Amino acid sequence: MKTSTEKNWNALKSSKAMKFVWAIAITLCHVTNLRAQAVEKIIHAFDGRIGYDSEGRNPYAAPIQGADGALYGTCLYGGYGVGVVFKVNTDETGYTVLRAFDGDDGIVPYCRLIQGSDGALYGTTPDGGSPSGGGAVFKLNTDGTGFSIVHAFDKNDPSAPQAPLRGVIQASDGALYGTTQEGTNAIYRVNTDGSGFAVLYIFNSTNSPADDGYASDGLLLQAKDGALYGTTRLGGTYSHGTIFKINTNGTGYEILHNFTGAGGEGDDPGFSLIQGDDGALYGTTQFGGGFASGIIFRINTDGTGFTVLYSFDDKGRNTTTLLQLADGYLYGVNGEANSFNGEIFRISTNGTDYLMLYGFQYTVNTNDGANPNGMLIQGTDGALYGTTTGGNPTGGGIVFQLILPSTISIHQTNGSIALSWDAVSNQNYQVQYATDLLQPNWTNLGGLIHATTKSASATDSTAHAQRFYRVELLQ
Repeated sequence: MKTSTEKNWNALKSSKAMKFVWAIAITLCHVTNLRAQAVEKIIHAFDGRIGYDSEGRNPYAAPIQGADGALYGTCLYGGYGVGVVFKVNTDETGYTVLRAFDGDDGIVPYCRLIQGSDGALYGTTPDGGSPSGGGAVFKLNTDGTGFSIVHAFDKNDPSAPQAPLRGVIQASDGALYGTTQEGTNAIYRVNTDGSGFAVLYIFNSTNSPADDGYASDGLLLQAKDGALYGTTRLGGTYSHGTIFKINTNGTGYEILHNFTGAGGEGDDPGFSLIQGDDGALYGTTQFGGGFASGIIFRINTDGTGFTVLYSFDDKGRNTTTLLQLADGYLYGVNGEANSFNGEIFRISTNGTDYLMLYGFQYTVNTNDGANPNGMLIQGTDGALYGTTTGGNPTGGGIVFQLILPSTISIHQTNGSIALSWDAVSNQNYQVQYATDLLQPNWTNLGGLIHATTKSASATDSTAHAQRFYRVELLQ
């Protein structure tokens, strides 16, 4: 008899109870399982109706989780009409507008926020911001106080950097780094108190082709070697975009890869890179690949080893920045998908084991989201969080939680069955058993189990020849 096994389980979404189920069959001879899908929970739905959107609507970027455990994010519209910064707890409570932009302080924040080492939130707006409206880097506290413009970009000078789109990163030196999209497409640096603003590099879009690339939209990445890495959507040797590297002092600009847009390679790497636990860089393109719907790629930090890991077909397109979890898999979001309004997927770092975890199924009669444009984050509870720009009956978008398929371990010793599984902290689980799956009569095994960490367990001490088990996440 097998005495132990581990299986990966997909979660099953109940149309009524919003719970997922893992099923395990223990017999005298073998262990089997039933597979299902991951489960989505809506943390907040934004009211997309004009005149009812004072709390904001249409979030574009992913939220972040602050040191206090709350989620912080931005909406493109609502408030005074030009976007907000919001806060919401992971248990769906406490939604608060921290800042409603009015134009003088910024317009339509596409950015993903960061929490600086000083505890404050930082972000950008591509337009607005006094005095000239060329966009701004802003700062505010997590309670909404202390809003200030760290740096305002000059729209009156067409040769000056303007329109910081995606946000900033804070590097190991404490300074903020970002890129601009209009005027001069540039990489810039500024201190958190607004001092020390400097243009580190200007992309030369006037060349034909622009050999060093231009239209750098994604957030920069500071890798383990201390250098900054990024992408340009356009330009490069073949005019289909580049991957670049630059030092934080502006020296050493180097093109690591020029996308050809042909032969199955990618085109338009519009989102940010990540560094995997193997030290390599991973990213996506919006177009190109074998089906012209974009790719997932891998490249070493010295520019060697460029590999197309996966080409999207009509399963998904408009793939955003990836996320690597402790299980080693890459997780990502497609803004569009074959029969869904976007999907969440995972894939191994060698390009195998592609698996769709969740498909957004928005209709006018459902609360689900549509068109996720931001990356995913993993919360301290182990769940994934993100946003969709559209969806819910009013079209205002949502903040969602996704609880992933779990790994269940089964150990059989001296007639007892010990079950343990990956859990989400602060959630309730119920283990049940049955002796026949054809006509199951599910019986609770003990009471509810409240997970206080990222794992949970139960024991069945009853002697039996065969039992089927299932674990339900109750919501």
